[in-house]
Amino acid sequence: MPEPSERRQFRRYPIQLPIVHKSKNPSSTVAGVGWTRDLSEGGACVELDRRLSGPAPLQVRLQTDRGAIDLEVQVVWEL
Repeated sequence: MPEPSERRQFRRYPIQLPIVHKSKNPSSTVAGVGWTRDLSEGGACVELDRRLSGPAPLQVRLQTDRGAIDLEVQVVWEL
């Protein structure tokens, strides 16, 4: 069976950035913080301060040393 890294379309990079997230659902007040574990062109693995049920649209802000990056993302799966 191929290793997970062999099945991925995009290479993952071990980058840790602080993030702030909030739900895109108007009826939800879910908001919190977390960290990226790794990033790629096609996705990211993040560790959040709370458990989210996927799939869920989120507004995410990555904080880099060159400023913030705002993104709209989709939770695909969770551990």
